[in-house]
Amino acid sequence: MTTTTATERRIWIGSLADYNNGDLLGEWVDVDGKDGDELNAEAARILATSRQPYAEEFAIFDHEGFGRLIEEYTPLRDVAELSAVMDGIRDEAAFLAWIDYQGKDDLPQDISDYAERFDQQYCGEMSGEEYAEQFADETGALLNVPDEIAYYIDWKLYFDHVMRDWGYIEHDGYVFAPAD
Repeated sequence: MTTTTATERRIWIGSLADYNNGDLLGEWVDVDGKDGDELNAEAARILATSRQPYAEEFAIFDHEGFGRLIEEYTPLRDVAELSAVMDGIRDEAAFLAWIDYQGKDDLPQDISDYAERFDQQYCGEMSGEEYAEQFADETGALLNVPDEIAYYIDWKLYFDHVMRDWGYIEHDGYVFAPAD
């Protein structure tokens, strides 16, 4: 699955009755700008084309642009809400990396809180080593350290042993602060 831009978020909705009878019936549906009712209408339209007498259930067989957050039975209203939240994210690739690092169990219950939590934790696109040096500089930790000595500080080691203990993490080229 590839990471896509906001205009390419889509899901493949398929009929479970057809799938269970050895056929594959479904299609890609663009999610951008649609609400849950519109996505449910798309699912109903797809199910209406089935030759199976009781084609009433569907599943999301595939998706693009949502990272690992969408699953087979994710409610379509949640898919639409997540897409709307992602529209307002300043760095979508970082957001998907944040979701991946968080894991579903550590995400806020309410999808509308994802953007706020991401903004609180996102430190930037950089290595942990770069962030550790930037952090030390911004907090004044190096004020009384002569440049000749600061040159020898192992920032990777500092990040790995000190900042990780404080809850900072580097994931997929992005640094995230601990959750409040």
